[in-house]
Amino acid sequence: MDNSDLEDKFKKFHDMNDNAKTIKFSVITVCYNSEATIERTLQSIRDQTYKNIEYIIIDGGSTDKTLAIVNKYKGIIDVLVSEPDNGIYDAMNKGAKLANGDYIGFLNSDDYYTNDIFEEYGKALVNKNFDFIYSNTCFFRKNEKFFRKDDCLVKKVYQYMPISHMSIYVKNSFVQDKMFDTKYKIAADLNFFNKLISRTINFAFIEKNMCYFSLDGLSSANFKTLVESRIVAINNNKNILNAYTFYYYKVFRLVIYNTFGSSRLYNLLKNLLHAKKLL
Repeated sequence: MDNSDLEDKFKKFHDMNDNAKTIKFSVITVCYNSEATIERTLQSIRDQTYKNIEYIIIDGGSTDKTLAIVNKYKGIIDVLVSEPDNGIYDAMNKGAKLANGDYIGFLNSDDYYTNDIFEEYGKALVNKNFDFIYSNTCFFRKNEKFFRKDDCLVKKVYQYMPISHMSIYVKNSFVQDKMFDTKYKIAADLNFFNKLISRTINFAFIEKNMCYFSLDGLSSANFKTLVESRIVAINNNKNILNAYTFYYYKVFRLVIYNTFGSSRLYNLLKNLLHAKKLL
C-alpha cells in the first residue's frame, strides 16, 4: 500500500467522523422535585465527548432545590422551562415540541448515560437513514446493578418495553407526528413505542451498555403498570386473549417476586418469557 492509499483512507475516516458530528441529538429531561438525583443526570450530559447536543429541561414547577441544582449547569442547557404541567407525558410532549435535533430522546432525572453514548450513536448513524437507534441498559436500585441484553426487535404489538426507553433516539419527524398520548398515565411510552414499531423497524442497535436506568421510577413494575400496558396492547390491536394471558402471567410473576424475591420459581418464569417469547 503506497502513501496515496494511506492518505485516502485517512481522509475517508476523517470525513466520516466530521459527518457524524453534524448529527444533532435533542436530549429532554422532565423533572419535578428531583433534588436527590438530578445532579448525576446533568453531569452525564456535561461530560459527553460528543458536543452537538441540544439539552432541554422541562420542570414541573419544583418546590425543592431542583432548580438551584439545574442552574449550576446552565452552560449546558439550551432550553429550561419551569411551570406546572398535566403529568409526565404532557411535559415530554412539551419538550419534544421545542426540540430542533435530528434525533430526540428522553433522559429521566434519576438516570444517566455513559460519556460516549452520543459519540457511538453518531458513528452508527452517519451516512445512514435509520429511523431510530438504541443500546443496551444497566438497571440499578440502590447498591444493586444488573445488565440486560435487550430483545431483538420485531414488528409486533408489545405489552412490555423490550428495550429501555431512555436508550431510544428517534427521528424528530416521527416524534412530532406521534407524540405521547396523555390519556395514559404510566404506559404512554409503550404506546409510542408500538406506534414506532408498527411504522418502521429500520433501526441501529449498539450492543454496549450505555444507559443506566433507575428501577425506582414511575413505571417500575406494579399492578397499575400491568393493567395499563394490557390496555395499550389491546388498543394497538393485540389479540385480546393473548393480551389477557400475558397480563395474568406477569401478575403471577410479580406476586412471586413480591412474596419470595428473586427465587428459583421467579427466575424460571422470567426465563420462560425470553426463551419462548411468550405472546
